[in-house]
Amino acid sequence: MENRIKRIVNNAINKFELDLSGLIIFTEAATGNYLYTPIIAALGGAEKVYAITKDSKYGKKETVKEKTLETAKLFGIEDKINVVYDKNLEYIKECDIITNSGFVRPIDKKMIDSMKTTAVIPLMFETWEFRENDLDLEYCREKEIPVLGTNENHDKLKLFYSNGFLVSKLLFECGFEVYKNKFLIIGSGKIGQSIQDFFDNNMIEYSRITCSPDEHAPQSNVFYYKDFDFGKVEKDIDAVILFEHLHNVPILSSKGMINKNNIDNFADIPFIHICGRVDSDFIEDSGINIYPEDFADFGYMTRSGDYLGPAITIELITAGLKVGEIMSKLRKEGKSYREVIEVAIKNPLVTSFSEV
Repeated sequence: MENRIKRIVNNAINKFELDLSGLIIFTEAATGNYLYTPIIAALGGAEKVYAITKDSKYGKKETVKEKTLETAKLFGIEDKINVVYDKNLEYIKECDIITNSGFVRPIDKKMIDSMKTTAVIPLMFETWEFRENDLDLEYCREKEIPVLGTNENHDKLKLFYSNGFLVSKLLFECGFEVYKNKFLIIGSGKIGQSIQDFFDNNMIEYSRITCSPDEHAPQSNVFYYKDFDFGKVEKDIDAVILFEHLHNVPILSSKGMINKNNIDNFADIPFIHICGRVDSDFIEDSGINIYPEDFADFGYMTRSGDYLGPAITIELITAGLKVGEIMSKLRKEGKSYREVIEVAIKNPLVTSFSEV
């Protein structure tokens, strides 16, 4: 496995032509496949990498630090990585790229005030997934710190294609064949469409509920949630797939799409939760069968592409760092805040906020 990971990491760096030469990075040290974030930054040529970690449900900070440095040694870049336990503002002052990653968050006014005038922040995901409690975007704009996202559906990434495999893995774990099964999908936008496309391509029967009024079509099996009668759901549905990452609309709750008045129509039908707003008390009181049981709050994914294996996460991390590189190099060329954004978003790997 060690050789495979090395190959995946090196291939990702080559694929995105990551070149962080002369740059100092502030990012996270974490567990699982996110362990490789500082590793990729260092291998990508960064002069120095600060990687912050904390105690979490995933592990103790001391263990994360030990594992990070142990892995760095395997790659021969341990001298470039400094694992830290707090957001020391002296570290922030040095950095050219500050990633909007787990333990780095929240990026607040105090942190932003400590950044150098040429600092940049790559979101490491698409801008529509941005959460206000993660980063003070308005203050970044006021201080002219560029913040841009990563196009997850870029030709070199195509992460939306992995969603169908993620859903399938969870369904397999629940004992479904998937092949010749019938599902109800609740999901809007690019993600909902990606599951629909996967099912179409593999001849899997489904209906999809969207919270976006412009997505449904009367002649298709895609319905707007306000027009769909959940009290008359087809009884031969094998499972309901919750993949609503775009709209904060209650799905499983006393007043949600599926509520106390129509829950009996879903008796013995399990729910697969990847993302979407659900109420834990309602689920428990109604005896709903939901998998995985450690479902995440809205805005977060219970399981992401990372659950499939390391390649997806490693490529996304590398692409996010590349977005940071693009912005940082423009900044160091002397381009203004506005010029950085205008030039950077011409690169198909970069996504912007529509209001910028």
